[in-house]
Amino acid sequence: ISALSPFASSPVEMNFLTTTAWKEVYDNSPKIKFTVDAIKNMLEYQKERGDKPSSFVIYSALGNNILPYIKTALEQIVGFKQDILRESDDEDVTVLDEVEIIEGSADSDAESNRRELIQTQFNLGKIKVIIGTSTIREGMNLQGNSSTLFNLTPDWNSTDVDQIEGRIHRQ
Repeated sequence: ISALSPFASSPVEMNFLTTTAWKEVYDNSPKIKFTVDAIKNMLEYQKERGDKPSSFVIYSALGNNILPYIKTALEQIVGFKQDILRESDDEDVTVLDEVEIIEGSADSDAESNRRELIQTQFNLGKIKVIIGTSTIREGMNLQGNSSTLFNLTPDWNSTDVDQIEGRIHRQ
């Protein structure tokens, strides 16, 4: 796990990090820094060429405690926006950002609906980055607008690697 970040899967709360914790995680985690910088560079390259910006998937089976810091780093450094879409039903209002995190199980209808909405908006290009855990390895089709998968913690099982790669590229 320390190959991902020295902050990943800390056995204690990360209260020792300051209010700019995202910056500390970014500066001290080479894999995360590379991922954020690569996304920024790819978007700048696409803009220079006049290409339509693509969307990105970041996969990490471990280190769920630092996923919010990766999201904030993308918002601060790359400039992704928050609160781009609001959708409401009879009971809940779902607010989506250009960077969304999908983790844990979809035990409730609301969470299942949220995931479907994220998938749809990602494939339409409104959500630019999905940061996902092993929960996105199967059952999510993200190939509609995706160009790059950043696999921060490759699985040892080649079948699992194929499953996550299949999220953005169908063979």
